[in-house]
Amino acid sequence: MTDPAEYPKELEREATLSDGTPVHIRPIRPDDEPRILAFHSRLSRDTRYHRFFSAKQRLPPNWAHFFANV
Repeated sequence: MTDPAEYPKELEREATLSDGTPVHIRPIRPDDEPRILAFHSRLSRDTRYHRFFSAKQRLPPNWAHFFANV
């Protein structure tokens, strides 16, 4: 596992969506865990099922930890 001090800043990019919206793209970080949980809570039941192969109402915190700590 990469030490947080070794975050690959060189992989960050600025991009523009097809509608002209500017976005900042970066690798996931361990401090994104709460954002993953919030994202999951806003998904519809069908979207949760198709994205996570499960229609869990809440994403288990250990899953968010796993996703955020690559």
